[in-house]
Amino acid sequence: MTDEKLSQMLQQALSSDIPGEQLNRNIKSKMEEMGMKKHFSVKRALIMAAVCCLLVGTVSVASSGVVSYIVSSSGLHVYTDFEQLEQAEKKAGFRVKAKEKFANGYSFKSVDVTESKDMDQSDNVIAKYQEILFTYEKGTDDIYINVMQSGNIHGDGTRVPDRKVELEGIEVEYYIDTYKWVPTDYELTAEDEVNLLRDDYFISDGADEVSETKVCHVNWYQDDIYYSIMAYQEMPAEVLFAMAEELIISEN
Repeated sequence: MTDEKLSQMLQQALSSDIPGEQLNRNIKSKMEEMGMKKHFSVKRALIMAAVCCLLVGTVSVASSGVVSYIVSSSGLHVYTDFEQLEQAEKKAGFRVKAKEKFANGYSFKSVDVTESKDMDQSDNVIAKYQEILFTYEKGTDDIYINVMQSGNIHGDGTRVPDRKVELEGIEVEYYIDTYKWVPTDYELTAEDEVNLLRDDYFISDGADEVSETKVCHVNWYQDDIYYSIMAYQEMPAEVLFAMAEELIISEN
């Protein structure tokens, strides 16, 4: 999948909610036949969730039931001036750390208050909450920073990060994921079946042709807020760790 095609999919996906029927029924059925359970290691990647409603199996959430997938809507409350951050925070209902420009050249492009919904296997809404999505740009490249209240994070916590460091007393984890994009009528291969057992491999439908995308991200918690910096390209851990540290020590 080309960067241009991925960008088009992102823009289209961010325009509205994605209904449950857009999940890849073929893949879901095949996984159920094999008795497979894809680990629900939700990174809260708003963009990726909006693009493909990731088929990530299920996870039990004590307070609200069983979450099968997440649907996010964006483009509802977009601010393109960094000085409007306070308005975005008021809309979301929580404060965040943010920078107008990072030392590596990525600068603020926009901030969006998104509405997310946890869904069960029957496409029923379990919970609704808001997230803040920042987009930073450098030339033609974009990086996304997804922020939310820590209480809305799900996951079994068993996945081991590819790298982990401590920055200003805060543990920051780095991950590399592979997303395989397939047409809606795609049939799983034997290799797919093996890959889906991994924590770092995801398959999503809706593409014109089969391709793979690497997604790198760093995640951490600070003051009961969850942060995730994501690059939809291979990016060294040191680059993302440096950006994380800038946010952690930010006075904003």
